Amino acid sequence: MKSGIFRRPSAVKKVFSALGAAAIVCLFFGCSVRESASEVPAAAPTAKPFETARPFETAPPVTGSPQAARPSAAPTASPAKNPAQPDKLVSEKRDLLVLMMAYPGYITGIEKSSGGSIYAVMKSGKKILYDDEKKKTFDEKMADADLQDSLSIIYRLGGNGTLPEGNHDPGRIRPYALIKDVYGDTENEVQNNLAKADIGAQKADFNKRNGALKALEAVFKELNALCSNDPDVKYSVYPLSGTFNYRYISGTELLSMHSFGIAVDLHAAVNPSFRTATREEGQKRIDSFPAGIVRVFEDHGFIWGGKWAHFDIMHFEYRPEIILKAKYQMRPKKEQPWYYGFPDTEDVKKYIRAIDGALG
Repeated sequence: MKSGIFRRPSAVKKVFSALGAAAIVCLFFGCSVRESASEVPAAAPTAKPFETARPFETAPPVTGSPQAARPSAAPTASPAKNPAQPDKLVSEKRDLLVLMMAYPGYITGIEKSSGGSIYAVMKSGKKILYDDEKKKTFDEKMADADLQDSLSIIYRLGGNGTLPEGNHDPGRIRPYALIKDVYGDTENEVQNNLAKADIGAQKADFNKRNGALKALEAVFKELNALCSNDPDVKYSVYPLSGTFNYRYISGTELLSMHSFGIAVDLHAAVNPSFRTATREEGQKRIDSFPAGIVRVFEDHGFIWGGKWAHFDIMHFEYRPEIILKAKYQMRPKKEQPWYYGFPDTEDVKKYIRAIDGALG
């Protein structure tokens, strides 16, 4: 695939000034999308994880042998029992349910080894470890995250809020094994999964797998309507500062989410990162950033870098599992089933049977 205004064919080693890059682009290309200059350092079914549905209040039928871990299995229904389960097991099951909802058709089953290790079984046949049981620092999680690590920091839904402290960066701990399996393991594979997203007057390269491209198009359909009525929204969004760009995060050997075509940067010149602004300056911009933009992105499975301690206000990335974990983070009471509060849909029931079949 030929390189263009949305991409570079090889990893970029140098991060340009957000202000300078935006100015150059506007000078030569007007308000067209360019390659991203910002990132915080160190055919499957369409994903529909954000539809509203009646939540579970009582247990659905969960049957089958402990080995019947795949949701494709069709066990005979029987009345469910609801014994109290250890907190760790409840957390594991809820995480796995979130992952199966976020990656429908890609995570096809759950398996537990004889040694007790839990795996997400992918459509590709690959098995991805849920928890390596290692105690890790934040940097170690960033460098070598398992699925549990990636869900360990809860994202805050709604509103702009106050910049968090320390390393509270929900979504920056990324499960690369899962992301590569879904969106592409190499630059060439990712490029083969890209398509032009219709976002209005502009076009943007975005990954068409797991509903990412459709989610971006839905976001911009709403944003463009907001832009027509609110100049602050338009000023905060346009010109876009990049989508697909195969490169590493500055100062690391970790691929940016732009490398997978699942991230978009808004107007870089007015939406700084912690690299280009102080915390006070970042908080001031977050306070003035239109909350409607954040709401629209979150409604379609994107997280915002403005909710990271290492803030990146221009940056949104498609991470439906982080949004779903935030949405269903409640802890059921002892008398409630472990999946209490999740949508009561046939797909979710199927995932529950798969998880209970594997973990008991």
